[in-house]
Amino acid sequence: MRLAFLWTSLLASLALGACGGSNAARSGDAAGPFSVGGTTGGGGGAGGGAGGNPSAQKQAFVSYAMVQGDVGLAAADTACNEDGTLWFTGRNFVAFLSTSTESALARIGDGPWWVGGSRLGSPSDLASNTLGTALKSSPTGSVFATGEYVWTGTASGGIVAAAQTCADWTTKSNTVTGQLGQIGYNLEKWTASTIDTCDHEGHLYCFER
Repeated sequence: MRLAFLWTSLLASLALGACGGSNAARSGDAAGPFSVGGTTGGGGGAGGGAGGNPSAQKQAFVSYAMVQGDVGLAAADTACNEDGTLWFTGRNFVAFLSTSTESALARIGDGPWWVGGSRLGSPSDLASNTLGTALKSSPTGSVFATGEYVWTGTASGGIVAAAQTCADWTTKSNTVTGQLGQIGYNLEKWTASTIDTCDHEGHLYCFER
């Protein structure tokens, strides 16, 4: 009887240990699509092509930061980089914002960009609204609700939305307006969904340069 009891206790202890290890492994997993390291140095190898290590690809994400129309380009870029360091250490990100003198596509430079391990597209893909995947993930891979708003100042086709840049991101006046896109859409709504007054808050799209 005593031997049987000890054997049963041992089996129970082993089972609990296995469950604890499994839970610990899950709690340490990276969220969402960002399941690889965030530096460009390690594990890249031939990762520059499709199917390579996603950490070696240029990345794009949605900012945690919510800003009003007076954010300013420099502060918007800083917000993108502060969020980017949560996962992509040592890499440079800029906000996808158009001004009266420069389109967002010109600001972000050359692609293509990826969202984790999924290809988002090249500048021409973005201009033609043919995204390979929806841009709706944070820098750590968590997914925002479809339809949340993002300041862009950018019309369909990647061009400047004339007079819709919150006075080049210098005002949060409720009498001045700017162009917003919406998270999670692959067609033109990703960058040109609605116009609203600059006192409202929105996310930023952040692209690696």
